[in-house]
Amino acid sequence: MRALQTAEPILEFQRTPVEIMHEVRERAAFVCDVGSPPELLAARFPHHDFKHLPSPWWSERVETLEATQLRADNFRALMATRDDAKTTLLVSHWAFILALTGKSLSNGDIFEYDPMVGRPKQIDWES
Repeated sequence: MRALQTAEPILEFQRTPVEIMHEVRERAAFVCDVGSPPELLAARFPHHDFKHLPSPWWSERVETLEATQLRADNFRALMATRDDAKTTLLVSHWAFILALTGKSLSNGDIFEYDPMVGRPKQIDWES
């Protein structure tokens, strides 16, 4: 829900297709990281499609750092094959973005990322 709320002002300015991807979710390390059921998201954001999301679509336990890295690796590989990779805006969460880029971003930060760049050599999970 937080990522969709973050994207809303951008979507008001620039109407563009939105693809909801459970792969870019947060790690569920904190209570605020637990996702919302697809039905609730569909009621709150009726202009998006949530039918493809499994329920639950988040991790039931705190996801291991290795599992977060694997999701980021899989997403990176997927985006490297897509024609729209250079024009895609990813709105996600701290741990996923850190695993994907190696950068610890603050809320609202914008960072240009090339999916052809490999896995970060070092990740500081404590920052």
